[in-house]
Amino acid sequence: MAPVKAAVLIVDDDADIREATADALQDAGYAVSWAASGEDALQILPGLQRPCVILLDNSMPGMGGTGFLWRLVDVSGAAQFPVILISATVNAELTTLPGVVAALWKPFDLEQLLEAVDAHTPRAG
Repeated sequence: MAPVKAAVLIVDDDADIREATADALQDAGYAVSWAASGEDALQILPGLQRPCVILLDNSMPGMGGTGFLWRLVDVSGAAQFPVILISATVNAELTTLPGVVAALWKPFDLEQLLEAVDAHTPRAG
């Protein structure tokens, strides 16, 4: 088994997307944690290994991606985690939100996802 590259947090209310994304990232050597909502993510984030990237669904019941980002800024005082926003609605303005380093529009393929995560992951050694 390859050494773990880094940690990724998946925040998505769709269990199928979470599972497929987590499987692909784990197969690529990432440590993966997940949350089903923005509220859950804010609760578990302090206890996690610091994620190199947060994969964030923009449209979730309750606190969606945008709400999560603004709450994260309120809590931390800055956008401290690189965020790859995932959205079914193509909207270039989403990429200007605090911490957003990239966006993937649904449907995306797992190769696109891995390329985006790899691009925003610090290289070891």
